[in-house]
Amino acid sequence: MTPGAWTSVSFAATVLFGILSVFFFVRSRRNKRLRVRWSAVELQTKRHPEIDISFRGKPVQNLSRVRFALWNAGSDAIRDSDLPEGTPPRIILNGATTVLSVDVPRSSSNHIAFTASQTTATEITLSFKYLNPQDGAVVEILFGRNEGSEGVEAVGDLRPIIDAPIVGAENTDARRWEPSNKTSDILSEIVAVLSLGLAAVTFASPRATLLIKTSLVLCALVILFMLVLLANYRSLWKLPAFAKDSFQTAKRQPTHERRSRG
Repeated sequence: MTPGAWTSVSFAATVLFGILSVFFFVRSRRNKRLRVRWSAVELQTKRHPEIDISFRGKPVQNLSRVRFALWNAGSDAIRDSDLPEGTPPRIILNGATTVLSVDVPRSSSNHIAFTASQTTATEITLSFKYLNPQDGAVVEILFGRNEGSEGVEAVGDLRPIIDAPIVGAENTDARRWEPSNKTSDILSEIVAVLSLGLAAVTFASPRATLLIKTSLVLCALVILFMLVLLANYRSLWKLPAFAKDSFQTAKRQPTHERRSRG
């Protein structure tokens, strides 16, 4: 290998290690962060009038369910003492909905004492003793959509608010849950591996000029950096172990299998 090629390799390696060092330094910082993913589904609508559903004696024409997975996605524990006095974490649904029932079907551990209770027609209050990293719970809410009200025309229009102030924590990361596309993930990895392999073969060729080799090294750096960013992006949608079953079966698990409390 010529001295010019070695120079290119050394420069590329220095840049790569510099980028990775900064990335892993940021990832290793101790932080507290509440992450929330939610998914909603319609259970009964007025399009099926032959099916009667009532709540405390009153008919419910549009019944829907929303599940929230809430967990500590940081690296430091969140304790109840980190919550500002008088401001517990809350889930607030749109004003055009009415909460009918609330339950906590799953949690990472009974020791965290995670509870959810209805405080108003659209508001749920949460409490817990502590949340170690990856600790959390699934909150399930059954709600009705008010006829003739503006704001929620379909369950897909639901825009819940997660009000969870935590002292010393990053902003709450709350988003609608979307299942990952495994096919596109696999294809992107295959393309990356083939690109890196082609770059390595071309780099080893004695016919390749220094300019071509330098360009290939830079392209390989870009591909590696994109793989790191892709892995970080995937982590945003990865559910903790305690919540996976609740979300993977969200569209086919009968609600009556869960014990609810109104």
